[in-house]
Amino acid sequence: MNRKRYTAFLIILFTICTTVYLHANISINNAHRGMTANGKAVNCAYCHSNPSFKIEQIKGQLQGESVNGIPFSKISTCAGSGCH
Repeated sequence: MNRKRYTAFLIILFTICTTVYLHANISINNAHRGMTANGKAVNCAYCHSNPSFKIEQIKGQLQGESVNGIPFSKISTCAGSGCH
């Protein structure tokens, strides 16, 4: 691999890793660490990839105890036993 391709690869890799880091909310991940629901780990994909939840990944949507102004207790998937 020549030097220009290697440099381009590193820049792209750095950009992807940085983007993932900036969009991941560490406090949310820590709050849900080790939790399971219906036999599945509660992680980013659990809430954002499940079509029945319909929670988009938008920066700044989490405000205190609500998502997009809707309290956790009003969201059926967040109000289960052992949850919010």
